[in-house]
Amino acid sequence: MLRVLIVDDSRVAADALTEVLRQMGHSAEAAYSGREALATMDRLSPDLFMLDLALPDIDGYDLARRLRLVARDGAKFVAVTGYGPGIGGNMSEHLFDEHVVKPMSPQVLLKVLALASPPPA
Repeated sequence: MLRVLIVDDSRVAADALTEVLRQMGHSAEAAYSGREALATMDRLSPDLFMLDLALPDIDGYDLARRLRLVARDGAKFVAVTGYGPGIGGNMSEHLFDEHVVKPMSPQVLLKVLALASPPPA
């Protein structure tokens, strides 16, 4: 079971992904702004952060930088956005472990979850 934080200002998108992950047996929570995501860090220790890049208060790049300062070692960061890979230089700055474009297919979601899953013992 993974602990996942989904950050997206689209409540419909965030809530839908949260519900899918919960149905898969993961612990998932949605935040609808960068500030809300930062506030959850006091009580969460996500294994996986799924961040929209176009947030209204803090863009996803800056949010990733800030969350990496307080995230546990080994946490993975995925940009989930309507923008194609490479926009804004996110991969070259090593802010994200993966970049996926919305809408995310079930196969891509499984790939993202595998990225954050520990290897079998």
